[in-house]
Order: sequence, then C-alpha cells, then structure tokens
Amino acid sequence: MTQPIIRCYDSAAKAQQAVDDLVLNGFGAGLINVVSPREPAQSLDDIAAAIRAGYVLKGYAKAYAACVQRGLSLVSVRAPFGTGGMVTHLMDNAGPVPSGVPEPREAGPTWDEAAPLSSALNLPLLLKGASPFSSFWQLPTVLREGQRSRTFFGSVSAGRNPAPLSSMLGLPLLAKKSSPFSSMLGLPLLVKSARR
Repeated sequence: MTQPIIRCYDSAAKAQQAVDDLVLNGFGAGLINVVSPREPAQSLDDIAAAIRAGYVLKGYAKAYAACVQRGLSLVSVRAPFGTGGMVTHLMDNAGPVPSGVPEPREAGPTWDEAAPLSSALNLPLLLKGASPFSSFWQLPTVLREGQRSRTFFGSVSAGRNPAPLSSMLGLPLLAKKSSPFSSMLGLPLLVKSARR
C-alpha cells in the first residue's frame, strides 16, 4: 500500500482503542503512528513532522496537523499488502470523526522507460532501510527459534530445519541427475540444429 490509512478521533481514548484493536489483531507498533494534541500547544510544523513520520505525504500532513491543533487525535497505519480492508474496518469501529481532509487518491501509474519493472509494479526504485525486502513485504528480518510471524503468505515459524522451502514442497535438497529440470520436462539437454 502506497498511502497509509488515516483516521481522526475526537478523544485520545478512542484513538487508543483503535490502536489496541490493531495490535490485538497482529499489527505491530512499527506500522502505527499516533499524533495527539499536547500541552503546551505545538506549532503546525512540529505536528506535521510528527504526522509525516507515519509516511503521510507532506501536503496531507499539513492539513491533518490543523485537525490535531483543533483537538483531534490522529492514527495512521501502513497496512501490509492485503490487509487494508481489515485495517479500515478496525479503525472505523473505534468511531472516527470527519477530518475535513479529502481522502488521498491514487494517481494513475507513471511509466519510466529506465525502470520498466518498477513502473509496472508501482514500486520505488530505491527502498530506504537496511532490509528493503523485509520492510516492503512487512516480514521480520530475524526470528528466534520457536517464534512465529504472521505475514500475507501465512504463518512463518523459525525452527531448526535448514531447508524449510524444500521440505514444505517435498523437494530433495540435491538432485541425482545433472539436469533435473530438463529431465522432469522430458527435454533434451542439447539440441542439434541442421546447418545449411
């Protein structure tokens, strides 16, 4: 998801209820950003910076900062792939109030000839962070033995199996033949072509 899901609440208690529901349903604290009004009052730029920390675009962050200055609490969530509907439902159950900020609309995909795969998948060319694959797919980088992680692909468990994918698919670690793919499909390893 390229845009976070954002809701405003008229009390900090309702915002905390939304956060608790999200955490209870397996969404980690690293995906959730909460911005509430503080005493003494903060500047609009400070509030917007706190909102931008939740991956909200700068233009929208300034508009939402005005809502926080009026006394609303804001919750933004970076929903992992395939969980946007669940996040929206959980956040709406806590009783959000209208913020007056129009919902961000996804612009049509832009095409970059220099990076066709990234353009086709609507991915940034460079991902920030030490583990871009893990952060993009919301996967943990390390699991301790016995620890489980819920992902879009199912539940992942850390164990002593050195080849979990091969075991799961029932594949041998080493093939007996030198060309297993060709043998499996009944294809010759080399093809003789007639020269003219």
